This record gives sequence, structure tokens and C-alpha cells, in this order.
Amino acid sequence: TPTSPMAPSQMRAGPKIEACHSTATLWIWRSRTTICRSRTTAWSTRAAIHEDMGRSALADGYNLSAAEHLKTAAICYHFGKFLFMHDVAQMRIAHDKAIDCHRTGLPHLRPPGERVEIPYEGTMLKANLRKPTGIDNPPVLIMCVGLDSTKEEMDAYVEPFLARGIAALAFDGPG
Repeated sequence: TPTSPMAPSQMRAGPKIEACHSTATLWIWRSRTTICRSRTTAWSTRAAIHEDMGRSALADGYNLSAAEHLKTAAICYHFGKFLFMHDVAQMRIAHDKAIDCHRTGLPHLRPPGERVEIPYEGTMLKANLRKPTGIDNPPVLIMCVGLDSTKEEMDAYVEPFLARGIAALAFDGPG
């Protein structure tokens, strides 16, 4: 029989440490899941507001305003999708909405952008190309994003290069 420095009456006095740990772990998981769901809802709600404003502005001919709202919507959907790890179907919806919003706004940015495809090992890598205004053959910065970043969130990094006469091609790696 195992021996313990505690008397049997002391051992019965409270729950085992394993039970406390298991309960605490479950509580933390439930708290994080609830927080994630509420944050996901907040990101998606904010994204939908900008998406609606962007699509409305586009319909009314306010193309630059549309592009900015759609770009903001894309970023909100993008960051919101990370909180959908518990629901892959919802994560995919947010991902697709981020791409659609960005793609819709891209040709209306200043300077405008375009969606291009790069052949790679039997598939096509999707990329966003933006060129500075008024320069026929600008040098091109190639931005291959990875991990949890995507080409749709690179606009803030592209702007300083465009302002200096450098085009930017941002693409997601394969996989």
C-alpha cells in the first residue's frame, strides 16, 4: 500500500490536486472560448459595418472611400478569423470574406492594385500587385508573407514603397 505523510483523515478533507487542476483547466478553457467567441463576434461585426459602407460607397461612385472601407473590412475579417480556431467552417467564411473585400477594393485604391497569379509547381499563387503612379518600369519589391500573415494585410507596408516609386507584389506562400 502506498504511504503518505498525511493521515487518512487529512487526505479525505479536500479534493485531490488532479481534480482541482482538471476543474481549473476546464474553467480556463470555457472562459477563453467565451472570450474568443465574443471577440470574434466583435471583429466580424466591425468588419460587416465597413463592408456595408464600402459596398454602398462603391455603388454610389465613391471609389476611394469604398476601397478604404473594404480594406478595413478585410483586415477585421482577417484578424477575427484567428479566434475561430474552435470552428473551422466559420474561420473559412471569415477568410473568404477577407479576400473578397480586399479583392473588390484593390482596383479602387490609390494607386490601384490588381490581382495576379504566379505559376508555381502545378498550381497558381495568388498575388496583389500595386505600382506607383506615373512610373513606367518601376523596381518591384517582392513580399512573400508567411505564417499567419496574408497578402491582404500588406497594404500598410506597401504604401511607403509606392510613395518612393517602388512597385510591390505581395503573395502568400504555397500551403
